[in-house]
Amino acid sequence: GVTLKPADKVKVGLDVWYAMLAEDNALGQDELGLEFDGKLTYALMDNLNADFILAYLVGGDAVGDEDSLETGVRISLKF
Repeated sequence: GVTLKPADKVKVGLDVWYAMLAEDNALGQDELGLEFDGKLTYALMDNLNADFILAYLVGGDAVGDEDSLETGVRISLKF
């Protein structure tokens, strides 16, 4: 993965993951797929951040070759 800080209050993170089962399933399949993750973090104030998250899975044969998308927003406070 890669994390960049293009501005004082902004961080951008990108990750790529490949996942497979430790053993073949009953159908002889083992590939879960390739996942692309992105996160944009904005510092609202000291110790308070807003994260905007995007995850896209290119599904492999073990999950029926179905792609999926997940998005979310998270607020985090450090104390």
